[in-house]
Amino acid sequence: MDSAEFHGWTRRLGPPTDWTDSDDIECACLFIRDRMFGDQPTMQSIWVMTPDERQAIARGANISLLVLGHVHPPVAIEVAEDIKILDTDRIKP
Repeated sequence: MDSAEFHGWTRRLGPPTDWTDSDDIECACLFIRDRMFGDQPTMQSIWVMTPDERQAIARGANISLLVLGHVHPPVAIEVAEDIKILDTDRIKP
């Protein structure tokens, strides 16, 4: 999956200043939109699946959320059908 530029995104979030990519984990640019969820500030990103990932999910594969560290922050995963991706030439459903 890739983070995608989407209508309404406000900034790019880069890796932490002390981040070093490894063979296992790369920290790429994340396109985010700053929003409020009730009285809580949030950062929203949109993730686009590759055709192979879409097929795997259609066959029943699950989605995993990996959080680095020892404390799990509040997170939410949702279907984002109403958010338009900007780079539509790169993304094929």
